[in-house]
Amino acid sequence: MLDKAMDTAVGALDRRFLLTAFLPTAVFLALVAFTVWPSSGHAGVFAQWQRQSGGQRLAEGIAFLAVAMLSAALLGSMTGLLLKVYEGYWPGRIGEFGRRHHRAVLVDLSRRAVTDPRAYSRIEAGYPLPSDLDAVMPTTLGNVLRNAELYPRYRYGLDAVLVWPRLYLVASDRALAGVASARSDMDLHVTVCTLSVLYGTVAGTDALLTGRSWWAFILFFTVPMVVAWLSYQAAVAAARVYGGLVKAVFDVHRGDVLEKLAAEVTGPEPDRWYRLQQLWYRAVPIEASVAPEPPGEGAPDEQKEAPGWWARVPLSGWFALAVVGVAVLAALLSR
Repeated sequence: MLDKAMDTAVGALDRRFLLTAFLPTAVFLALVAFTVWPSSGHAGVFAQWQRQSGGQRLAEGIAFLAVAMLSAALLGSMTGLLLKVYEGYWPGRIGEFGRRHHRAVLVDLSRRAVTDPRAYSRIEAGYPLPSDLDAVMPTTLGNVLRNAELYPRYRYGLDAVLVWPRLYLVASDRALAGVASARSDMDLHVTVCTLSVLYGTVAGTDALLTGRSWWAFILFFTVPMVVAWLSYQAAVAAARVYGGLVKAVFDVHRGDVLEKLAAEVTGPEPDRWYRLQQLWYRAVPIEASVAPEPPGEGAPDEQKEAPGWWARVPLSGWFALAVVGVAVLAALLSR
């Protein structure tokens, strides 16, 4: 009976939630409890667990699952916010170093793209156009997703954010399933990266406060940070797959939107999209809107002041330097 009840409960849960939020959160809570909780050593904790009755173990297991479920629900509701943080939507001038770095990289790639296919491939899959330097984001993940967002505007003159909800309703189930699967992979890696940084901070702080040896701090702090860096790189790779699928959905199904919602609108495709979007966004009647002349692509702005060496270092480099610096400082203080 209990097995059937559990199967029913698990079947009712969203598989995407289980993979991207619940499992990472449960592992994180278990690691924190295993690292921080035992004051008498891990052997004592296991001995105490074995001395408990079956009812006590069941109650503790249910309590752990409940805490993990609530924490995962909270984390799952924040996935969109976390993704924006990793994209580089930061207040003020915090992200200026990252933007300068990626603008310099984009300008260099644009110079080499004519003769180097690899340079062009990096722009095509991971950056805005070289003539659109103001759209560059502070992080690699942000630029990959910005590339997918701007692709429909560059190719067809449509706003991806405005058109996507309509496109979603006419796209095929196979296409949407592929997009959802790629998005789940990206969300999973972002979640693991966040929890790894949080665990490294908690476990490293505990190692310092409890007077453990310096190598314990190195183990509990740097290893989770390495896992976080690897998870971020995996999130970037998943974002490229996700962005490629989003581009393909616009390529294949944008005509379905025009056929259903703007069949009476004539003219070049960019003009039709402009007039239709004016209706959606500004309530301007289609017959009253006039598409503007398309601007020229121009050339990248190479006259801007060359960034200093500190701006040429990617944010991942600063992150690695900070991790090493904190580890060395803590090792010296714990001696």
